[in-house]
Amino acid sequence: MNDWLDAMADVQSAVVDEFSEDVVVYPVDDRWTPVRTRGVFDDEAVVAALGEGAADVIYTSSCPLLGLRDSDHAAKRGDEVVVRGKRFRAVDVRPDGQGFSVMVLEATGA
Repeated sequence: MNDWLDAMADVQSAVVDEFSEDVVVYPVDDRWTPVRTRGVFDDEAVVAALGEGAADVIYTSSCPLLGLRDSDHAAKRGDEVVVRGKRFRAVDVRPDGQGFSVMVLEATGA
């Protein structure tokens, strides 16, 4: 089992090394102690067509995500992050069970 965990740690390191950027996390349980780390940010677009035929309404939304190694920060729902100069709040955290978690973010307007 340790071989698998070691291999996953190597993959995570490679992903973070290649695709990450600087982020600041303000933990939900200690806003006064920000965590400066690196994370993989994606602001994917979600497009949905509502209705039928020519009267379709196209709805577009943003779904920003931030991936972090659990060893860098144990992500929690309610954490706030600053990435690319924008502030977001984690509305969900999805751990992968291999030491990496994805935070589902929403803009805070701050």
